[in-house]
Amino acid sequence: MKAISLGIVSVAILLAVGMVLVSAFRQEPLSNVELALWEVISLSLGLFGSYLLGRYVAHETTRDTIRPHARSALRSVLVLHRGLQRLSRAVYGLNAHDPDPRFDSLQAQVQDQVSVAASTIADWRDVIPDDYEDVVATLDQLDSRREDWEDGDSSRTNQG
Repeated sequence: MKAISLGIVSVAILLAVGMVLVSAFRQEPLSNVELALWEVISLSLGLFGSYLLGRYVAHETTRDTIRPHARSALRSVLVLHRGLQRLSRAVYGLNAHDPDPRFDSLQAQVQDQVSVAASTIADWRDVIPDDYEDVVATLDQLDSRREDWEDGDSSRTNQG
């Protein structure tokens, strides 16, 4: 898409420069039809250039506006996803230890929620691909700190 736009812009610039050179080296003034054609071409190039610039600026502005909120939303969905995965493993473990058809139903419902969370994570990854790895790394650090704290807390409990 960018290559096509760049090609169109290049052709438009070459056309405009060519028309300016032709009209500059002409001995006689341009006729009314040639002037009208020149104005139509100039207007078209101006509108097209404004459209491309506006689209680019709108895209960048939207990205900058959405980025902080998207990072926060992605972090929340990742935490939810990890929690649902832990719940899924716990239900699976309970069902393996004491088989019960109700656990199968619960496991299916939890797996549906895990799938929805995974889909949402993929959507946010499309929105902020550059920030995705940073958010995951930050969350991994927080999880490792939480695990260290829990390990320290359980060792204190075992000592006492």
